[in-house]
Amino acid sequence: MNPSQLAVTVQDDRIRDSRRQAEVARLAATARERRRRDGRRAAGAADPERVVIRMATRGDGPALERIAQLEGRPLPRGATLVGELGGEVVAALGLADGRAIADPFRPTADLLALLRHRRDQLRGRAVADPPRRGLPGRAQDALRALLGRRRERPALLAGGGR
Repeated sequence: MNPSQLAVTVQDDRIRDSRRQAEVARLAATARERRRRDGRRAAGAADPERVVIRMATRGDGPALERIAQLEGRPLPRGATLVGELGGEVVAALGLADGRAIADPFRPTADLLALLRHRRDQLRGRAVADPPRRGLPGRAQDALRALLGRRRERPALLAGGGR
C-alpha cells in the first residue's frame, strides 16, 4: 500500500468513526429526551399499585354508577367509603347499609376487605372512643390530679399549720 492509499484509508476510518460517534450522540440525546418525557408523564400519572381508601364525594358519582351498573347492583346509600387502585375508583362500601359494589373486571377482593376493616374502625371509634378536645386522656388526668393536689395543699397548710 502506497502512502497516498494509506492516507485515504486512514481518512476513511476517521470519517466512519466520526459518523459512529455522531450516531451514538444522537441516540443518547434521543434516549435522554424520551426518559425526560416519560419521567414527566410518570410524575403526572397515578401509581398503578397505589391503594387509597377515602370517603366518597359528589365527584365520585359517575364512577360509582358505572361500577353499580357493571355489577347489576344498587348504589350504597348514605355515607360511602370508596377504594381506589391507581387513581381509579374500583370499589365502594356503604357505611350504614354495608352494601358493597366493586368493578368485576379488577382484582378487588382485598380492597373490599380493607374497606370493611376501615368501616369497622370508624364504627368502633364513633361508639367507643369519641374524639377529645385538648389534651389526650392521660395528660388530662395527670393535670387534674396535679391541680387537685395544689388546691388541697393550701387547705392542709392553712388547717394544719406545718
